[in-house]
Amino acid sequence: MGNTLEFDTTTTTAKKKKKKRAIPEDSNWHFNLGEDGLFVNRTKLTDVPLVVQSRWKHVQSEADLRFAPKMGVFLDFYENGEVVRTEQIAYDDLATDQQLYELIYNLGYSVSLVAKYEGTSHAKVIRHFIKTARPKTTYRIHTHGGWSDKGDLFVAGPELIPASTGLDRGDSKQTRSIRPPSGTYNQWEEHVARPIMKQEHAAYQWAISLPLGALLMPLVGFPLNSRGGFHVFGHSSTGKSKMLDIACSVMGDLPNTWETTSSKLEIVASQHNHRLLCLDEIGQAKKSEVVESAYKLAQGVGRSRTNQNLENIEPFTFELMFLSTGESSFADVVRKETGEDPFAGQKIRFCDIEWNSDITKWWKTEDLRKLEDSVEDYHGTMGREFITILAANETKSSLTKRYREERNKLVDGEDNPKFCRVANRFALCILGAKLAKEYGLLPAEWDAEFGPTAVFESWKKLNGEIDERIEAAKALMAAIDIGRANNRFHRKVESMCALESVAHSHDVLGFLEAPGPQLDDTSCFLFPEAFRKLIGDKNPNSIRRFLAEEGALIKSKRGFTRRMGRVTYMGSSIASEQTNVYHISLAKLAAITTPQDVNAPQNQLLLRDHI
Repeated sequence: MGNTLEFDTTTTTAKKKKKKRAIPEDSNWHFNLGEDGLFVNRTKLTDVPLVVQSRWKHVQSEADLRFAPKMGVFLDFYENGEVVRTEQIAYDDLATDQQLYELIYNLGYSVSLVAKYEGTSHAKVIRHFIKTARPKTTYRIHTHGGWSDKGDLFVAGPELIPASTGLDRGDSKQTRSIRPPSGTYNQWEEHVARPIMKQEHAAYQWAISLPLGALLMPLVGFPLNSRGGFHVFGHSSTGKSKMLDIACSVMGDLPNTWETTSSKLEIVASQHNHRLLCLDEIGQAKKSEVVESAYKLAQGVGRSRTNQNLENIEPFTFELMFLSTGESSFADVVRKETGEDPFAGQKIRFCDIEWNSDITKWWKTEDLRKLEDSVEDYHGTMGREFITILAANETKSSLTKRYREERNKLVDGEDNPKFCRVANRFALCILGAKLAKEYGLLPAEWDAEFGPTAVFESWKKLNGEIDERIEAAKALMAAIDIGRANNRFHRKVESMCALESVAHSHDVLGFLEAPGPQLDDTSCFLFPEAFRKLIGDKNPNSIRRFLAEEGALIKSKRGFTRRMGRVTYMGSSIASEQTNVYHISLAKLAAITTPQDVNAPQNQLLLRDHI
């Protein structure tokens, strides 16, 4: 047949006029499209007897059809009753005859029809059958990674955990983001977890608990404002990359690198939904990409885009934790890119952790090489077994209760809301390790709190500056309350007239504003001199940037300050167009200085009885 596309037909007689055969119609034929799509059981093509003919060999065809908005059709090609090839065809490729001809030809096949359909478009018959054949059984195709909407399965690309024997199927078109399991979870425990436990290596124990904590994120009502990850920095060849390998060994994840674009990172992040994303060598990334990715990975939503028809394309979505490494800290990367220190919110989402003696231990070269070999030989089994036991035995309510208990123990006596947000992530790690120990997947002597707690304390020690900014905000709030009680503010409504005025101008701190005469104050306008006095010896530039990032200082086109405008009291002017003030939102300032309520359920995973 060569390289030409041929269609073989059988003619009855050369003299008899051929009669065009109409394609059979059945008004009852239909598809019930599920949430993620469906395909039908393999059935012999009796109503429309197609023969799919290879350019090199002749095979009989059966159709294994799968219809989904973003998927298409599976065609199985049979020879002597056995499948010799399966091809997935995009549904859009069946739109026209020419598209179907080219597609079939590019797969290496030509199409033949029996005589009763002679005179009818071959492609039209094929497309008609594919689009109207009634499915005998509807299968559920999981196209998005992570926990299923029912919560009974975990989807990792084309793989389902636990392996489904029912009507659930993985998406064969999805990229495989985890390796097939190697060894057994008992071997992983003996050769990976136990040596790390004996060495009392806090960072490596924490690395094992991280992917377990990431699996729990959608199951415990994890606060949205606490999402983010960690960046471990230190000198080269000190074991940071090995920490990533240990973390990846739990699920069998494929390690990733920062040497990519922000757009590609969105795709990688979506493939790690409800999992830990490991990123190595931050120094290889473009500085601007790192700054943009800090918020993107924490917020869980990619960039909005449009297609060539200016129609909105649904952005990538994901909920994950990430673990990054490099020789430079995240703060240094931001300084090199912007010339300024990172915002406090960036530091919370992208926690810098120094690779130092507080969280590491020296290993003999021989022992470290054994650990490297073990991580390569045994991976993926522990995480899969953890998911299987978790889905079968735990409920959302029980996990949420235990998570809050771990969080409350970790932040006991801590009133810094920034530290509490980071503590939420470490509490997940502790809970994950405790569950794995209960399931027999970690040694009985394993201390689930040791690794995460040691790393958390190390991070707190490194981030004293954040604590300083919180203290400055608290001092500012207290000073405003005292000034309000002692009548040191002009009080006005949202107009140019003041309701009350301070008798002595040298006592004035600024203005308080309310929507109406009988309503509480919502805004405070501080004079710059008063602002500097109220925050004490703190750096005013750092405090202003911190308050602006948190929404407590409302910036104007001029920057941090704004013009107060003309304000009069009993006919006398007490402010003009030249009066500079800082516009402070009292509600936002109060939110900074008061630990946020993280008990509100924010679980986005719909569960029935069990996970």
